[in-house]
This record gives sequence, C-alpha cells and structure tokens, in this order.
Amino acid sequence: MTATAFRNTRKGPDAYHWRFLNLAFPHWGFWAITIGILLVDALLDLTLPNIEFSPECYRPVLIYIFVAIGAMVWRSIRFESFDWFTHRAWCLVMLIAWVAATSKAVGILGFGLTALRLPIFSDHLIASDKALGFDWNSYTRVILSNPSSEGFFFHAYNDIADGAIKAIFAIPILLNNRARILEATFLASATGLACSVIGALAPAYPAFNTVADPAITQHLLADGHFSLSGVAYFSLVLRIAPHTLVTPDMLVGLVNFPSYHCCVALIIIVCSRGLGAVSYLAAAIGIAIILSTPAFGGHYFTDLLGGAAIFTMCAFAWHKLFSPRIATALPGTTKEDFAWPSSWPLLNKLAYRS
Repeated sequence: MTATAFRNTRKGPDAYHWRFLNLAFPHWGFWAITIGILLVDALLDLTLPNIEFSPECYRPVLIYIFVAIGAMVWRSIRFESFDWFTHRAWCLVMLIAWVAATSKAVGILGFGLTALRLPIFSDHLIASDKALGFDWNSYTRVILSNPSSEGFFFHAYNDIADGAIKAIFAIPILLNNRARILEATFLASATGLACSVIGALAPAYPAFNTVADPAITQHLLADGHFSLSGVAYFSLVLRIAPHTLVTPDMLVGLVNFPSYHCCVALIIIVCSRGLGAVSYLAAAIGIAIILSTPAFGGHYFTDLLGGAAIFTMCAFAWHKLFSPRIATALPGTTKEDFAWPSSWPLLNKLAYRS
C-alpha cells in the first residue's frame, strides 16, 4: 500500500483530527520548549542590570521560528500529496530549524544565568577531582603527548561531536522511526536545559582558568587547538564587568558543571542502538568525545560524572514517565505510512527495529 492510499483510508469524522495530530504533534511540544527558553532569556535581559543582549542575538531564533511556521503551513496545504521523500524533507527542515533555534536560545540563557553571579563552585570541583585521584594536567599531557592523538581528540570534541549528534537525529527521520526521533529530541533538550540551569546555580570557571598549567594552554594556542579561549575569557567578563553588551559573536558557549558534551556522547551511544555496524561506530565516537572533553573542553572529571548523572535521570524520565504517555498520543502510523519504496526492503526493516 502506498502512503497516499494509506492516508485515503483516514476518512470519516476523525479525519481532520488525525490530520491535525500529524501536523501539530509532536512539533508544538518541541517549539514550546524553545519559545519558553526565549521568554526566560528576554526576562533576564530586562531585569539584570549587568548584562544586555543585542537584538541580533534574538534575530536568528525568531527567523527559525517563522521558518517552522511556514513549513507547517506548507505541509497543511500539501498534506494529501506528501510521499516518502517530501515527508522526510519536511522533517529535516523542521529538525534543522528546531535544533538551530533551541541551541541559540540555550546559548543566550547560559550567558544570562551566568550574569546572576552566584557563588563560584570551582573549588568544590577541584577538591572532588583530587579526592577521586584525577589530575587534569597529567591527563591533558597524555592526550597532547602525540600529535596524532591530539588532532584526533580535538576533532572528536569539536567537529565529530557536532556531526554525530546531527546524524543521530537524521537517521531515524530517514528510517521514519518516530519513537527514536522523539527520544533523541527529548534527551538532547532535557539534558541541555538541565546542564544550563545547574551550571548557573553552581557556576565554575573552566579548568583552563584554574588548574591548567600555563604551558598546556600555550601549547593548545600554538597548535590552534584552544577553541575555547573565548569561553574562558567570557566566563571572567560576565562575573566582573559592571555591564556587558552581548553580541552574537560572543555566544561561543560556556563550560559548565555538568558537562553537556558528556550528555551528547551518551545520547549518540544510546540513540544509535539497533542499527548494526552504525551502533558500534557511534559507541566508539561517543567514547572518544568523553575522553576528549577534559583536555579540549576545560572540564573537570567531576563534570563528566555530573553529565552522566543528568543523562541517566533524563533517560529514566523518558522511558518511565514521558514515553508511555506520548506513545498513546502519537498519530497512528504504521509501516505503510510514509514507508520507503518497496524496492528498498532493507531500509524498511531497519526502520522498525527496536
């Protein structure tokens, strides 16, 4: 049965209700999160005297919101003509817009919360690492001891992490695995929001600002591998400057406890399960990201433990609280709805593996 023929069976008094669910759910929930974060950003901007965000910081988020609205209107108009290709193209557009808008909104939130200037938590993290027997400088020297390993872990922290998390979203869209899309989206947004809020309530300077041997930071700068030099600088500026005007080029992220990179690595590992060789590759990538995070992210070992704890709690909440309820609210989709062409049976088989 083709997707069009399958949808033609959705007639009767519930047809418009089913159509609305396919159009609006779960996208309204995702965008509600983004808009909520944006409202908190604006509230901090208006109430904190020591920080101000330029209008250009908000503009990309608003543009992506309007892109999403346009995409939803377009789908509503062309709803009955959607096929497997158009459906996936639409989902990818919505995904790109949501990820871009949410990441920028969370970036603004991190700066706004840091400007609250709560007591610094760095000494506790340093003491915790010492109690655990972790020495940041010794570990980083091992990572930097070989040019090949230094280059590999630098790219693992920066480029590979970014590409892998995008693939974790794109693959289930291509396979039409809606449950996996929802799982990855929930985990990415919940852990990101949790790390930003906890990082503001327990702010800490990155290891680059506290325990790092100056020779290490000089080495990273000389090799062009100190990608977070701006982060280390703005972590100080937001706490000591009487007033900071934040522009888009300053929103380079912040190093927080817990580590969001650790959460991303675990999301890549968990949300790639059931995909054969891809699962093993994702596991290797996730481990490499975790190993690279202290040296190139300026994180303490305790940050990694905190990130793992946040991920574990969010994963538990998803599987025990949210997933059972969301599953009943999802529109009724089966293998026939937006399935790959019958000439590609392997992709259809992969799409419904648990």
